[in-house]
Amino acid sequence: MQNTVISVAVLAVFIGMTPLRAQPKGESVTIKGEVVDMWRYLEGGDRGPSKKDCATACAKAGNPILVGKMNEQVTGTGTLVKKAGV
Repeated sequence: MQNTVISVAVLAVFIGMTPLRAQPKGESVTIKGEVVDMWRYLEGGDRGPSKKDCATACAKAGNPILVGKMNEQVTGTGTLVKKAGV
């Protein structure tokens, strides 16, 4: 589950950056997981509906994320991009 949560967050960042540059090369994938604020998740494992208000506030303060879907399960389709094992 942890890898899925991180993957969804990384996918959200890449989706947000897509208009800024050309499409990356790689396989097209569909992933499912929870949208989380990465700082709060990596620092203390914060996730789930009880953390929605705090995580949404962090996202509105500037963290790149899908604010309207914070701490909800989502499905995303996009190009899988990896660098240095991430």
